[in-house]
Amino acid sequence: MSANKLFFMTFVLLGLCALVAGCGSDSVAPTDDDAPILPPSNVTASASATDKLVLNWDPNSHPRLAGYLVYRVEIATQDMLTLTPAPISATSYADASARRGVEYEYRVTAVTKSGKESIYTAIAILLQADQRGEGLGLMED
Repeated sequence: MSANKLFFMTFVLLGLCALVAGCGSDSVAPTDDDAPILPPSNVTASASATDKLVLNWDPNSHPRLAGYLVYRVEIATQDMLTLTPAPISATSYADASARRGVEYEYRVTAVTKSGKESIYTAIAILLQADQRGEGLGLMED
């Protein structure tokens, strides 16, 4: 094999190694955004006096946290609706569009500034009228 072909093959292999695995002692140090993003914890639901379902959760401590996304799945149809199209910084969300008598699963995820999204934390609830037939009541699963 000629020296030119050997040089070319070595260059290609080293370049490929650097692209794929970051091999060698000069590999790039992980950034804060490479840290795993954990899902929100302690997600709870409650009914408010103003006919809204209110979700609350504990704050996430990821160093590059952009916020949270909230989704709602209608259990019977499995239709999923993104309630917050962009990450929100609050650790609560009020849903005024949920309907009585419908069972939902709410999902809350944490999102980094680069758009990396955690797995979700879910809470399933059934919205029903309170005992007077007014306002919202809920049954958590």
